[in-house]
Amino acid sequence: MTRDEVVYEESDEFKPTRFFDIEYDLAELRDPRKYAFGHRRRICPGRFLGDRSAWLAIAYVTATFDVRKARDSVGREITPTADFLSGFIRHPKHFCCDIKTRSEKSAELIVRSF
Repeated sequence: MTRDEVVYEESDEFKPTRFFDIEYDLAELRDPRKYAFGHRRRICPGRFLGDRSAWLAIAYVTATFDVRKARDSVGREITPTADFLSGFIRHPKHFCCDIKTRSEKSAELIVRSF
């Protein structure tokens, strides 16, 4: 639904800015929370917990880690491709990246939290 080529140019590319200029009605229909958790009688009762848990996980990672592109042996950045494994549930293919704690204090926070 969010990769509709009629609505979005280059729908397979990672470009979050594509959602900035869409009309409100279309934005409301395209909100992933509207279709990711089911509909009506079969809607997921844990949808609010799932949404907030994902938000917290992303907030923790961005607050405590520097996540960057991996580098090759020469030091050039390696841009990962947006390839996915097909199947019952679609997963991104493995890719390399560089993840480091932002500081010694953030490393201590991570160890204490888990």
